[in-house]
Amino acid sequence: MGTARGLCNNNSNILFYNDRDIQINPAFTWDYSLSTVSTNAYHFYSVLLHEFGHVNNLDHTLNADVMFPTSSIGVVKNVLTSKDIEGGTNVMTASLAYNPASACSAFTMNAANKTAIGCYATSSQKMQLEGISITCKCAPGSTSNGAKPILQPKIYGGVPPYFYYWEEVIGNSTTLNNYYTEQPTIETAFGTRKVKYKLTVIDNATIPTIESRIIEVDLTASQTVNYAMRDSYEDLYNEFNNQAHWDIWNSPDIWNRKTNGTSNTEHENPEYFLAAPNYVNFRI
Repeated sequence: MGTARGLCNNNSNILFYNDRDIQINPAFTWDYSLSTVSTNAYHFYSVLLHEFGHVNNLDHTLNADVMFPTSSIGVVKNVLTSKDIEGGTNVMTASLAYNPASACSAFTMNAANKTAIGCYATSSQKMQLEGISITCKCAPGSTSNGAKPILQPKIYGGVPPYFYYWEEVIGNSTTLNNYYTEQPTIETAFGTRKVKYKLTVIDNATIPTIESRIIEVDLTASQTVNYAMRDSYEDLYNEFNNQAHWDIWNSPDIWNRKTNGTSNTEHENPEYFLAAPNYVNFRI
């Protein structure tokens, strides 16, 4: 009915993950109530909790626990037993004790960073991945000065240092010089020369924030001049504009200013006064 997958590494019988997927079979009849279930359906949240156990490296048990290998129609099993908790504690202990020198397990697990979503006193404390820029659209090897495109995420808030993971998305035909750095360089491009990556960023807060964005842009093999202003960091200079997130009010190239001057590149909230008009600064 459900499967959790995403194995990354096996070292001394300890399993590590860099990706986790849960698949729920839609062919089954599901009951989505929280505490009761009809006699002709499976309890959705009980099965989901079981799969979350697999995601966190728990195997099946022989007892009537959440991690028992089978589920029955009309049965609610959404409370962790002592065996379930013992298994979770063992996983935690192993994750604290072993931190392999590989990107597969860049951080050990602890009671703080095992939770991705938390409460914040103010919205400004939470990390936000505003978007991803690319320095140029020329494919590596196609520029006279040898310049290569660099991916540049824009992050607000949160607690540094940040952890970065660039993951190839289906259709990508480029390689990066480093998949775990803030600003990787596109080293090679082949075939369609399509840049397509999913960036995941984790901050260092007590209860960390996880943000993800996908960048998709087609590189060119010819040096041509392209004048443009970006609607947002997701604007990748395509015509027509097919950016993933349409938030023109966050343009990195257009700013409202309350005073005259071209050196300011921070947006100020617009206010209209007849005697004190606003100014628009822009970058091409």
